Amino acid sequence: MPDPLLLPAIALPPPPPLYLPQPKFQIGQWVYWKALKNPDFGHIVGLVWAAEGSTQAIGYHYSVLLDRASSSSAFIELDWAFEGDLAVMPVGNLL
Repeated sequence: MPDPLLLPAIALPPPPPLYLPQPKFQIGQWVYWKALKNPDFGHIVGLVWAAEGSTQAIGYHYSVLLDRASSSSAFIELDWAFEGDLAVMPVGNLL
């Protein structure tokens, strides 16, 4: 019978950096998903620093409120994106 006082080894995530880098995007800024052929777009309503999530991704993650003209807005209002997946919406394309 195993000893009930022995616990399995656990691994804690590394602590966040002492100073966070400047985010690439700011709240209120219009952005689009740059890798999509018909990209969704909207404006930044929030951001968080994350060490990892469902994938290994350290950095800023942005909450994007989709514009009603965005193709996915029919079934989702708000989406999350990694910083590297977004680009600033060109000024002439803003609705």
